[in-house]
Amino acid sequence: MNRWVQGLVVALLAAQAAGAAAGERMMAEGSNIFARATAVCYRHLNVPASAQVRCDPQGDWISSNDCSGFASFMIHRVAPRAYASVLAGEQKYKHVCSITYALFLQGLETNRTAVGWQHIATWRELRPGDVIAWSSLPRTNKEHQVKSASHVLLVAQPPTGPHEATVDGKKFRYVSVPALDSSSVKHFPPETYPPHAGQTARNGLGYGTVRLLLDDHDRPSGYWEGTWWGEGQTPIRRPTRTPILGFGRLVDDPAAAPTPR
Repeated sequence: MNRWVQGLVVALLAAQAAGAAAGERMMAEGSNIFARATAVCYRHLNVPASAQVRCDPQGDWISSNDCSGFASFMIHRVAPRAYASVLAGEQKYKHVCSITYALFLQGLETNRTAVGWQHIATWRELRPGDVIAWSSLPRTNKEHQVKSASHVLLVAQPPTGPHEATVDGKKFRYVSVPALDSSSVKHFPPETYPPHAGQTARNGLGYGTVRLLLDDHDRPSGYWEGTWWGEGQTPIRRPTRTPILGFGRLVDDPAAAPTPR
């Protein structure tokens, strides 16, 4: 485990012990799972949130899920009423999928009935434990199927930037967001895998850095998750612009009863 992640784990566990807010408690739980995971893989698992991650009798964690499976497990574990608010809009899966998170978080500003969530107006307000989700615009493939790419992650550290990059002669402004998530995409560095799971490449749970594109008014206008899509064995050469992107923060839920291991 590199020093950055090791320091983060210690800080978050200390925050948890000190009675931190819901999002910080969630990051402490997630960091503990990361540190004690012995089996990790990226897998689309259509089961309820509570079954997406398992703990064996020895206290070792098994994380076999995709981005929405891991995020759903963590949110349900720490803030069940907040998770239920999002699950109410899920029409396809047994847990909340990433595009449902993206649409829900994007609508938080006007959704006054959402329980357990706080709207985050700008990327500058993001802090550890906040949730980010996005989806590309739907497109039709050769088989006339409507497809889109989506993702959900937990913010591990505040964003840095803005920065600039040039791709194919076009300049992009972006901020870098350290994240904890389950993905098959190789993120931007620093990227770290669970120390006891034998990973040599991103295949599920890990820490890494993603990029949020910014428009001329400093508002998020797209994403750039990383450099290599492992599931499709395809390089990611450029960012994706999309209006479907949202931020949210968990607020304290008296119904939650975290059980750290």
